Amino acid sequence: MRTGAVAARDAANRWLDNIHCLMSWSKKQFQGQEESLNGFFAEAGLLQPH
Repeated sequence: MRTGAVAARDAANRWLDNIHCLMSWSKKQFQGQEESLNGFFAEAGLLQPH
């Protein structure tokens, strides 16, 4: 059971790292369109409301 929990935690951390990298890359590639990108990521449920 513990190895499954560790594997699940590691997978969740990889997923979050990948999402962060995608958001960072997108903002660099599409400078000036941060508002649109934030809307896209919010629609996908990837941004927490402030």
